[in-house]
Amino acid sequence: MNYLLLFILLLIVFIVYFFNEFDVLSPSIISISLYIISTMVIIINQSFWNEKVSFLAILFISLGLFSFVIGEIISIFIFRRKSKNKFYNQMKDFNKIRIPMYTIIFLTIIGIFIEIYYFKYIYKLALAGGYGINGRSILFNARAAMLDTSINIAPSWILKFGRSALEGFSLICIYIFIYNKVFANTKKIEWRYLLPNILYIIQMILSTGRTELIYFIMYILILLFIIWKIRYNWSKKIDFRIIKYALIGIIIFLISFRLLGYLTGKSQYLNLWNNFSIYLGSPIIAFSKYLNKNITNTIFGEETLSNFYRIMNHFGFDFKIIAVPLEPVIWDNVKTNIYTSLRRYIQDYTILGMILIQFILGLLYGSWFNWIKRKNLIGFPLILFSKLFYPVLESVIEERFFNLVLTPGSVYDVIMLYIMYKVLIHKYNQSEFYPL
Repeated sequence: MNYLLLFILLLIVFIVYFFNEFDVLSPSIISISLYIISTMVIIINQSFWNEKVSFLAILFISLGLFSFVIGEIISIFIFRRKSKNKFYNQMKDFNKIRIPMYTIIFLTIIGIFIEIYYFKYIYKLALAGGYGINGRSILFNARAAMLDTSINIAPSWILKFGRSALEGFSLICIYIFIYNKVFANTKKIEWRYLLPNILYIIQMILSTGRTELIYFIMYILILLFIIWKIRYNWSKKIDFRIIKYALIGIIIFLISFRLLGYLTGKSQYLNLWNNFSIYLGSPIIAFSKYLNKNITNTIFGEETLSNFYRIMNHFGFDFKIIAVPLEPVIWDNVKTNIYTSLRRYIQDYTILGMILIQFILGLLYGSWFNWIKRKNLIGFPLILFSKLFYPVLESVIEERFFNLVLTPGSVYDVIMLYIMYKVLIHKYNQSEFYPL
């Protein structure tokens, strides 16, 4: 059964590759490729795990991914490219994006104060979680406090504002660095646009989780690959370079994932391979096991609409809020609570709902990607696409679109990102050839 799943996934990739003009950056190809990697991890571990993906799981995974593909294929016809964009012929007219050094220094100093303020908040959480008593690290105890529903220590609105602004500052600086390197052919390394990211990396480490790091690496890679494609007029000649850097990015992510796990106490109990195997391979097995259970919801959409119910409770309603993390499943020596994004869709909206949601997501991300591709869009549309692409990449692991993108916090982050874009780029770089 495991090999059957692998064969079906490879077949779907081939179909998509044919319909999308052989573009390796297709959202469908990227998403399915990660399912292929997960399946290969299962095959490698099948003698140790002694687990096979059920036929029902293969059927539902195939339906879900094929629905996503259909949505993207429709978007391809909507944004069909009729002629080559004149953008490529105007590359010589692109100048460097320049931000005054005093602006970067000023914002970096503010970022340092934000980090100090954030560390105090994390330290307060750590004390509530038992730091100084149980011999664990600050980050381990802070993480425990965050997951403990009896501990109610929330960050202030000023801290939320500062963290969001620092993230926006970092993402814009990365964009400027890549833009200048690729479009303006900058020879020297512009450290001024890299140094602010140190503060953001510190913030990610202090957050005690590893998802922010994942999204940061995803953002850099997607942004870099699309800018490369635009620079070379979407030539297939650079596909090998893109695949090479994607593999390097995966290696960097896995190493960082492991190291951050030591800081928070998550990597001490598993060896390197088991750590990666559980994260990359267990979701499909867990999804297969979930389909054999009869789990009922207490309220509609409890696994995807918890943020909506939290908002409603602020207006006087009394909805029971279910924690986003799911129940763990155990087999052999493996314990996991990640089931792919498909599990939450099926649980909340049935199989038909899952198919519809996957179709809409394929149409949404496919349309956004093909809009960028047909118009050779740079600037904020590309930055935002790269930032919000993670639900596609993480589909094989967990549901992120409802639980992270469609949230007030995400809307707030997007607004702050746009403000930073206007302040740092639009204000200092007015050009006929630079889209605002």
